[in-house]
Amino acid sequence: MNVENKDINFLQDDRMVSSELIFDGAILRLYHNQLKLDSGQIVSRELLHHQPAAAILAVTSENKILLVKQYRPAIVEEIYEVPAGILDYHDSATEVAEVGALRELEEETGYQAKRIEKIASFYVTPGYLNEEITLFHASELVKVDNPLPQDADEDVTVYEFTKAEIKTMMAKGEIKDLKTLYALQIWLNQ
Repeated sequence: MNVENKDINFLQDDRMVSSELIFDGAILRLYHNQLKLDSGQIVSRELLHHQPAAAILAVTSENKILLVKQYRPAIVEEIYEVPAGILDYHDSATEVAEVGALRELEEETGYQAKRIEKIASFYVTPGYLNEEITLFHASELVKVDNPLPQDADEDVTVYEFTKAEIKTMMAKGEIKDLKTLYALQIWLNQ
């Protein structure tokens, strides 16, 4: 991972007594940190750094949602998700979330958006992971003749669903990804 320590929020914590890098992988780092609580107690915390990501609630002109289906080795299952991906890190800076969202939308779906609006930013599992996802609403979609290619390690299939189909899928428990459930609730309540 190319990210610098100064860009990892929990390594800047004034409460930190010590930090040990346990694992430095391609997309995450695992640290064992000692923190001093306000009570004076020293506690151990295993913390994961993950580059921030962008997710896209992409809605077609027919008011259908674009979802991708892909295999997730951590759960040994193919699941439906909103298009999403890690923001790139180049030249000591993280990619702007909107730029990353537009790139991921095109790579994963073959669409570009003429209009994109930020909905919200949220943490996935803040008890031990600092991954922040910024969710965008993309509309006025245009299919691209020669879209950006999917990442070499990706194999995603694009689907379009109506609100009625999504409600049925959710009722059957067919959508299990939390960022996707969050995005779909926003879309369904519009």
